[in-house]
Amino acid sequence: MGKAEVEVLDVSDAAAVKRTAERILGRHGRVDVLVNSAGLNNPQRFWRDQTVDSWDQVIRINLDGTFYCTQAVIPAMRNRKDGLVINISSWAGKYTSAMVGAAYNGSKAAVVSLTETINMEECINGIRACAICPAEVATPILDRRPVPPSAEERAKMLQPVDLGNAIRWVAEQPATVCVNELIISPTWNRLSTSGHGGMRIVTGSKFWTNQREEETARRVGTSKSRLASSEATSLWLDGGRSDVRSSCWMHSSRTGSI
Repeated sequence: MGKAEVEVLDVSDAAAVKRTAERILGRHGRVDVLVNSAGLNNPQRFWRDQTVDSWDQVIRINLDGTFYCTQAVIPAMRNRKDGLVINISSWAGKYTSAMVGAAYNGSKAAVVSLTETINMEECINGIRACAICPAEVATPILDRRPVPPSAEERAKMLQPVDLGNAIRWVAEQPATVCVNELIISPTWNRLSTSGHGGMRIVTGSKFWTNQREEETARRVGTSKSRLASSEATSLWLDGGRSDVRSSCWMHSSRTGSI
């Protein structure tokens, strides 16, 4: 069993991220694996009620936080000619969802692209990056949906341990292997892709839990179809989780969260 160290901060604060990375590097001299899993979405996510503040909050955590944390550790990885960055994107990062809004769709798609640029530019320095794109995951972020899913629905979703195992699998690959992208969904997946790469809305009354939910969907323009997306919170390699505004930093046999 390794040791865990915790550093608490807001990942949207670039200066705080830099200071935290410097403290970790000062104590341990290296960061072998960085997991960027901080993310959120707001109930005010659709164009009719999206505000500048709610837009900025999603972008600052989902996208800026990923950049700040990565930028803080890549120089040390580059010096060692070794390192792995795992970015938690979303199903919505690959297939635009009508349920999650412009800020979430845009930020998660940007995380996928950001991950690709790491592999393009830093592969010559032994640095690898993987974008993990999960569909619905039963984490507390679901409570921020305009209509939170029921307990029965959450039980059918991916669980935090599933994402923890996926992250661990990527992290355990040898340095000569780069898993560029991993798309993962529950077997009971209410989102599916069409042949042209867009979103096909899965319909059917079995996906509706009550009349209030159907009325909400009509108001957001999804007719009788229920769409859903998800966000992984911070995941430890053993499948646990910490706060949604955290990322997981791993060095040697130790795991720490900021």
